[in-house]
Amino acid sequence: MRRLLLAPLLTLLLVAPAGASDHLMQTVEVRPDAADRFVELRDSVAEPFPNPIYSLASYGPSGEELGYQQFNDPQPFQGSTSPFTVAATGGDAALTINLATSGSVCFHRGLGTDGPKIHCLAYGAVPAGQSAQLQSCGKVAFAAATKDATNAVVPSACSGGGGGGPGGGPGGGGSDSTKPVAKLGGKRSQKLSKLSLTVSVDEASTVVVTGSAKARGKKRKAKRATRKLSKAGKATIKVRFSKKNRRVLKKALAAGGKPVVKLKATVTDRAGNPTVKRRSISLKR
Repeated sequence: MRRLLLAPLLTLLLVAPAGASDHLMQTVEVRPDAADRFVELRDSVAEPFPNPIYSLASYGPSGEELGYQQFNDPQPFQGSTSPFTVAATGGDAALTINLATSGSVCFHRGLGTDGPKIHCLAYGAVPAGQSAQLQSCGKVAFAAATKDATNAVVPSACSGGGGGGPGGGPGGGGSDSTKPVAKLGGKRSQKLSKLSLTVSVDEASTVVVTGSAKARGKKRKAKRATRKLSKAGKATIKVRFSKKNRRVLKKALAAGGKPVVKLKATVTDRAGNPTVKRRSISLKR
């Protein structure tokens, strides 16, 4: 019988809602050891994975992005409940990203790290020869690596006994379901050429700003703007329109009109929790 070394119980992050025919895919095992680096994914009900692109991303201990690799349609794990191993050597797919000694690995819907996180596995410093493994209770424990096989069962991980308690690694003491606190600011009346929005957040987040203004009877959409904040703070995001829409809005202003730009800022933290804020800005000459 293999000896298992209990790791500090770490947090499993479940970050995407159900209903997408891909939401049950899990990151079940991570081994960052250079001797045999791999990530193992497993889907419990053989989902169809309808999105044309999915991504596997690696993050450092502070949530910093280390890189990602993508999987294209037809998805290699489509319609299967077998372990899907992404490995530096062997496996079902080649591992092309670095894995942090302590950090997290996430499975995303879409291209790169901007897509929704379907499932993440967060882990602390993994002992040599071992891996971070998902347990049936949703906790993570360290044990001898089980590449292409069923994860080892570490009873103490779920019972709460042994050498560590919940929250011993990145992610805190449980799944992060708290939405980020965000505030919007900036002048309520601005020139089109200097149009911007100030966004304040209370934690590391990705901010996506969209919006539109009505002119000549039609809605004129602003260009989508994205800003990543690595920590709590404030950022000023410029709002721009296409050349055609700028021309229409300028004509409306010249004719004495007062177009109003309605903006929406979606602030998403690293656990995938979104907060939506809205703000209207009147354009002036």
